[in-house]
Amino acid sequence: IASPSSAFMMLFVVLSVLLAAAQAQLPPGYDLIFSDEFNGQEIDLSKWEHEVTAGGGGNEEFQVYTPDSANSYLQDGKLFVRPTLLADNINPLTGEPFGEDFLTTGVLDLWGMYGICNVPDWNGCYRTGGDIPPIASGRVRSTLRFSHRYGYTEISAKMPVGDWTWPAMWMLPDKWYYGGWPMSGEIDIIEAIGNRNYRCNGDLKGIQSMGSTLHWGVDWQQNKWHLTHTSISNEENNFGDFFHTYGFLWTPNGMEWFVDGQSILRVPEPWINDRPTSNCFTGFYDFGGPWSGPPRTPWTEDLTCDHFMAPFDQDYHYIFNVAVGSQWYFPQDGCVNWDGEAGRQKPWNNGEGQAQMMWDFYNAKDGWYDTWTNEGDNFAMQVDYIRVYQPASFERTQVPDGCPVPPGPDNCPPPK
Repeated sequence: IASPSSAFMMLFVVLSVLLAAAQAQLPPGYDLIFSDEFNGQEIDLSKWEHEVTAGGGGNEEFQVYTPDSANSYLQDGKLFVRPTLLADNINPLTGEPFGEDFLTTGVLDLWGMYGICNVPDWNGCYRTGGDIPPIASGRVRSTLRFSHRYGYTEISAKMPVGDWTWPAMWMLPDKWYYGGWPMSGEIDIIEAIGNRNYRCNGDLKGIQSMGSTLHWGVDWQQNKWHLTHTSISNEENNFGDFFHTYGFLWTPNGMEWFVDGQSILRVPEPWINDRPTSNCFTGFYDFGGPWSGPPRTPWTEDLTCDHFMAPFDQDYHYIFNVAVGSQWYFPQDGCVNWDGEAGRQKPWNNGEGQAQMMWDFYNAKDGWYDTWTNEGDNFAMQVDYIRVYQPASFERTQVPDGCPVPPGPDNCPPPK
């Protein structure tokens, strides 16, 4: 009779095989622990929270995230998330559109307008004219409502089509156990660029491309994301005009990402339990080295039972958002929009500061706004469903004989 530990690992192995199909047929022993089919009239606030902030996500993005139904709503059994011009949104204090003058002379007080500002970082709650983001958008998250570690997630969705948008479906830790970003990690299930005709070094890098990534490092200057990243392309059935199924398998022995049932990334590779004793995986600190500065081991100083996967051994929640612009995500050089058509190129320079970049972007709207309005509903991120499964019970990391084993279970958080 198999032990609970080996039975747990057998379940994950069987699941990996079955994911070769476009829709995963889960093996016995997996339970649905969270789902949203988005069939209601309004976003279910027992499952999701609107993020409300003008901080720019630490990337100097150009939007303010609002709870406005213009930016996130349910329609036709799907969650829609879409940017708008802030000038066209309704000011809750007046009942009238904000108008363009508000961008230069107004006061954006999110507490006063919406009764909430849940990310105050980077001047996120209060801005005055000239420093007010010209775009409104939506960002919904399951924080304080649902989070988990380990299991299988499946999401059916399409990305928005529209220039200079940055859609993402991703995960962040609930408690930042190992410290600030990226020490506690970030899991990106999918990120994309919404431009329809955008080439970097000759390759289509807009809506025909998507990426999956882990972010992690001992400090933000040493984010080793490039070691745990992949991107794929699909010109025939791109990621904006077509729905795709995005899968994410997360175990104490490794992670795997899927698009339409096809594996696109495994971390680590091979997984911990698939390695010979001559090639043990001893954690992300060793994997990411060498590091600059004095030795720092944020993932092993206070060991948890699954420290081989630390920082990816804690509870994470889900985020769906559409950002616009930024200092980092759109390259400064080597990219051409709309085959070089004048007036359609990237209208800001990275590193100029958020206010200057936002205004350069907004003042060039004659070169991009029609790529939003001409798409209709296709301009929105649309999520058909999210379903999260987990084995009814699971044990701690299993490693080959001869590999180092983490200390006892005294500090292990209980399985969810």
